[in-house]
Amino acid sequence: MSESISQEEQKEYIEYMLHNEKIEKSLINWKQNQNSDTLAKMLEIIAAESEECAGLILSVNSDTIPTGADNIVLFTGTERGDIHRLIDKAGKSYAMVFTSKERFQECNDTSGFVMFIDDLFHLLAEKGELDGMVINIGQEDIAFNKYMMKVVIWLIGQVKEKNFDHTNSDDDSSDLL
Repeated sequence: MSESISQEEQKEYIEYMLHNEKIEKSLINWKQNQNSDTLAKMLEIIAAESEECAGLILSVNSDTIPTGADNIVLFTGTERGDIHRLIDKAGKSYAMVFTSKERFQECNDTSGFVMFIDDLFHLLAEKGELDGMVINIGQEDIAFNKYMMKVVIWLIGQVKEKNFDHTNSDDDSSDLL
């Protein structure tokens, strides 16, 4: 028998996943100060927040999920929809991703899946028909090409490895007490 969470529990979990204030501040900082230090900090924050179960909203066209920020759903793998894309002047295709319901309202005529950051980056990096993603279109408008997405995936792996090493340390300082 499979367990499922109630609609109310799903909404609460989505709210928890979308506490992305640190990410939003880093996006704004990068937008205002485009240099290697702010870029590195922004990428590190995204990777670190991934370990905190943070999520992002992927804009999709779906026949089964109503449109609008109030109707976003937690992605479990059973939902269906086509990634909503932005095509730039050069013909490059970008997925539209948002950090919050408020920012998703810029794209309120589509449906949205809330996904864990690492899952979303992996999914979009593997999509051959995409050239990247844009986070918070209409607000910060931060574009990530595939290379930058793979850097974030690598950083997420580094954070996970560091956290794993820290929790499995052979150093038992309790012996000193």
